[in-house]
Amino acid sequence: MDNINYWNNFYQYTDNLCPSQFAAFIVNEYANMKNLIDFGCGSARDTIFFSQYYDKVIGIDSSPEVIKINNKKLKESKKISFLLNDLSNIKDLVK
Repeated sequence: MDNINYWNNFYQYTDNLCPSQFAAFIVNEYANMKNLIDFGCGSARDTIFFSQYYDKVIGIDSSPEVIKINNKKLKESKKISFLLNDLSNIKDLVK
């Protein structure tokens, strides 16, 4: 199973919304920022947490499944948006 298929399958059955310790660290260290990009946003648990502290949060992930789930789950949010991009693939970054 390739990397993207693994994460697509994983996120179909995962709904953990407790923020990570890393997210708490980021909010503490970068309290004066207005916007934030959450690379590898996954289930959006940290993205949602970040939206309490920043004006605009963008979640980026390589899993089409998780981006679809997140967009559906948070379609009413004015502060959060999600983008599909495989940041591990240099070809996608230099288009």
